[in-house]
Amino acid sequence: MATPILICDPDSEWVKQLKEHLEKYQYEVHTAENGKVAQSKLYKTKFTAIVLDFATKDNSSLSVLKYIKLNSPSMRIIYTLSNVEKMEEDLGLSTNDLKHLGVYDVVEKPTTVEEITKLIEHYSNPKLWSKVESTDGVQAEEEISAPDEEFDKIPAKTFFSGNQTIYDIYVRLGANKYVKVLHKGDNFEKSRLDSYLNEKKVEFFYFKIEDRLIYINFMNKLLSKITDNDKVSVSLKGKIAENLADKYISEIHTKGMNPRLVEEGKDVCDNIYSLFNSQSNFRELLDDFNDKIANSPDNGFIVSFFSIAIGKKLSWVTPRSIEHLGMGAMIHDIGKMKLPEEIRNKKIIDMEESELKEYRKHPKLGYEILEDYPFIAEPVRQIVMQHRECLDGSGYPLGLTGMKVFPMAKIVGLANAFVEHVAESGKSPVEALPSFVRNPDNLLHYDNVMVRALMENFIIAKKKAS
Repeated sequence: MATPILICDPDSEWVKQLKEHLEKYQYEVHTAENGKVAQSKLYKTKFTAIVLDFATKDNSSLSVLKYIKLNSPSMRIIYTLSNVEKMEEDLGLSTNDLKHLGVYDVVEKPTTVEEITKLIEHYSNPKLWSKVESTDGVQAEEEISAPDEEFDKIPAKTFFSGNQTIYDIYVRLGANKYVKVLHKGDNFEKSRLDSYLNEKKVEFFYFKIEDRLIYINFMNKLLSKITDNDKVSVSLKGKIAENLADKYISEIHTKGMNPRLVEEGKDVCDNIYSLFNSQSNFRELLDDFNDKIANSPDNGFIVSFFSIAIGKKLSWVTPRSIEHLGMGAMIHDIGKMKLPEEIRNKKIIDMEESELKEYRKHPKLGYEILEDYPFIAEPVRQIVMQHRECLDGSGYPLGLTGMKVFPMAKIVGLANAFVEHVAESGKSPVEALPSFVRNPDNLLHYDNVMVRALMENFIIAKKKAS
């Protein structure tokens, strides 16, 4: 079934060119010459994306944006305009304001039909890696200059691809300098990458941030296939899952939430759950987390892992709850994006009283961020809002007590506190557990049944290890 796309732009020639180009990619393309026609079509048809121009009249583009936000908030909106500065001057709107109205991409004209198609493709079909056209060989390496902020990195030892290279792969030479070592569509030549890894001691390979969702989708599929494969070490599976979750969180932070990304997040959580179910190797996974916890105690993947570990021991936590639990845990600290950088990068113990007051706003700020995305499940929002609440009312931001704290938020709050304790202690999770459960404050802050569930995982880990 073809994916429906709507184009609303008063430039009929441009609309014709874009429509013809998108139809070559098997999209079902609808057009509207003004905002009134666009809203009528939006009412009748569920579109995946709309390409909407600022100059739209007869129901302005802003009216159309508001209509979409109210009626189809999950729709991908690509907003085109000839002059960003003019929009800011005439309407007092910034590109950030547009994002609050649901715009995913702002594209300044002149642009190309290829660029618009690329944006739609990346959103509607992250499985593009399975359709990469082969170059029937391996192209020569190519040095390029590009801003560092356009790239993301992957630990070289956990890099995977299929038989074909699914996106351009780079090695960083220096500030804004890269060499493209494999081109998209090339036969995957492992020996070329091994030469950088083993001879030149490269620690990371790089790809463009625009390809990150494709990377996430590919690694999700890969991890689902190798989770039960005994030939792949548990350590490697853990590192792949950790890196996958990290890239997922980075995608949210830089691009915001969208329905496609939420679906990928569910798969990430399912993969973490499947990885955890390898009970005989739980201790090995814990050992591999030591460095990660020490260097990044608020890491969404680690908190998600321990949240799922606790949840699995509780009879009321269903498979659907595991999805919400894992997702909420991964993005529990999303509100920190709204904090000043100097507070965000500071340890709580080093904060002044005024900074601590600001810091304690981050759960509410996270909830407010998610309010812009109606397709986010309410349990996920409540986890983000309440993960710092404590049973005795000493938590924040609401000071809730006992039964008033959302159950899944209690789990994530416990997991988060344990991970922070491990980081502060400088010990492994197994070594840090006794001092955590003996702390009288923790017995007041966290649900005793959930603390026992956390302990049960370690008891099993010790039995399997002995």
